[in-house]
Amino acid sequence: MLRSWWGFGLIVACHIVPVAGATARIVVNVDASEPVAITIGLRSADESVLPIRTERQKRAGAPVVFDELTRGMYVVVAAGAGPLERAVAHVGVAAGDERTISIPIRARQVTGRFLHGGRPFDGTVLFESNNGEWTSPPAAVTNGVFAGSAWASGELRAVVSGGALRTSYMADFTLAADANAFTIDIPSGVIRGRVVDETGRPREALLSLSARQPDGTNRSVRTRSSADGRFEFSGVSNDAATLHVIAPGCLAVESQRVRSSNDVVVVATCNDVRQFTVVDDRGSPLGDAALLCFDAGRLVSRTMADEHGRAVLPMPAKGAVLVLLPAEGGISVVRDMESPTIRHTRGASSLEVRAMFDDGTPATGISFVMRMDGELLPFAAVPLKTDAAGMAQWNGLLPGHYELWPYERQAEAELIVESGTGHAPVSVDLKTGITRVTVRMTRN
Repeated sequence: MLRSWWGFGLIVACHIVPVAGATARIVVNVDASEPVAITIGLRSADESVLPIRTERQKRAGAPVVFDELTRGMYVVVAAGAGPLERAVAHVGVAAGDERTISIPIRARQVTGRFLHGGRPFDGTVLFESNNGEWTSPPAAVTNGVFAGSAWASGELRAVVSGGALRTSYMADFTLAADANAFTIDIPSGVIRGRVVDETGRPREALLSLSARQPDGTNRSVRTRSSADGRFEFSGVSNDAATLHVIAPGCLAVESQRVRSSNDVVVVATCNDVRQFTVVDDRGSPLGDAALLCFDAGRLVSRTMADEHGRAVLPMPAKGAVLVLLPAEGGISVVRDMESPTIRHTRGASSLEVRAMFDDGTPATGISFVMRMDGELLPFAAVPLKTDAAGMAQWNGLLPGHYELWPYERQAEAELIVESGTGHAPVSVDLKTGITRVTVRMTRN
């Protein structure tokens, strides 16, 4: 996890061009009875792995070679045909390195019992590692039983669907290296309800249900309401959970706490709708521009302009701020919405950010709170996010003074905003052309 920006862990240098990529060569040997697929990737900020390349062994036991990799710490995953046939290795490489790693595989037969409210479950299951390094394809569960070959061990997750379940159920479990059996018991609780607007008419909506797990983490499942507004979450425990709802064409709905078997009624505000036309400084329509509406810093609605620049957006009665993000880059903040026409001036400046940790590895998935010429932008409106190489670029900006605060998770962004921001760790004056900034960070 990235340390908070204030006080430590971050060095900033402006106008630095990244050094050309280093090269490395990794040879992977896997001892398996059949040729397997080998994937190499880099870990992102959300703990998942971003795959770079996948190669399949030409024959069982044959090495797989990955050339021309930039320096960094890599995750190597060997995958067989079965959903639990997964083995992982980690390797760090520097400029000019040539590494050979072996992934030992200890195959065994494993049987999993799946129960729903204590009764055998029929459906499908896919497995994934809890640290986000791999996810398997789905496999059948018949008469409550899954059976197959396993290489994997440690902390795993089963994602179960089908049968009597209207929504997927996720269960964490530990599979020891010498274990040949495990059991997943799915709760029988159900949460049902409906989504309506302020007049009582049913609305189709996207819903997610999140609940705190015994290990302290939050788990979410998603579903959609039907045309009559009804929805159902199954596999729910008796503990309280938080329901989040997004109804297209309506303002964002406040989250609410619900329990199993509740007859939940969600009321969405959908009548306060405004129409806008988005144009550039020459009066030409800006198609595919994103319009985001914020109320007290909270994103309450969003939409996309059509090819003619027309957009329809639900809005609060007063106090809202509109942020326009054209497809070709740039940003406009609109506070005076008396006119139905929103005019955007495209800038000729670009900001390129390179984020890396102090060991030289790319800092992937890093986002930024931004202040532009003294105006703090809603952090959900800033599209800068570093890729697998630690790079992010925002084009079409107007020249001016820009301040940045890097963060990994939304809670960090909220803390930065609540703290009043103060002095920014990254401060740069954009001129015409590209301004490059390198940000160095320290891991916890």
